[in-house]
Amino acid sequence: MIDSGAMNGFAVISILFGVVSCFWGYRAFKVVLGIAGVIAGAWLAGGIAATFTGGFGVVALIAAVAGGLIAGSIFVTLYYIGIFVIGAAAGWLFGVMITSMAGNSLHIIAFVILAVLGGILAVSFQRLVLTISTGVIGSWYIVAGTLLFFGSGLSDIIMFRVPGEIVHGGAREQIIVLSIWLFLAISGIVFQYGFGRRKKVKGD
Repeated sequence: MIDSGAMNGFAVISILFGVVSCFWGYRAFKVVLGIAGVIAGAWLAGGIAATFTGGFGVVALIAAVAGGLIAGSIFVTLYYIGIFVIGAAAGWLFGVMITSMAGNSLHIIAFVILAVLGGILAVSFQRLVLTISTGVIGSWYIVAGTLLFFGSGLSDIIMFRVPGEIVHGGAREQIIVLSIWLFLAISGIVFQYGFGRRKKVKGD
């Protein structure tokens, strides 16, 4: 089991990554890719090691660092695979939004289709889809990281593992979290487009 100190550290990293991704995702996409790979690899490798060793100790920490560095390197080196993964993650989260607002659950096949479609669109229309994807994913990392830091037990990975379950609570809490998430996502997307236009005008 991961201790509170490690959880808080992961929460802070998630929030910082979320801010960069949400508001500067397209402009700093390689940085976002690298950090996303590090977070995913560290969480996966550290979690597996902690499960087999009975806690988040030295072995799990080493595994998390190694897994994060390996995954981060892969995401940055294999650039188009990283783009596909970011688009796929956004497609999956779009399915989560649908289930949360509708109050129903989609079949796992529907989530897979949305993820594959999101990945294909990201590769085909990089500027548009990556701006939207990084805004949506980054805003979720901000919300989930904040909730995790304050002891909700909700991590950013929960969204992918338990489709449609935004928070452990009632409908009112889910609506609040969903509203904040959408507000941040829209704000990030608008900021990215506005920032991009200002840079282009300034350079002309």
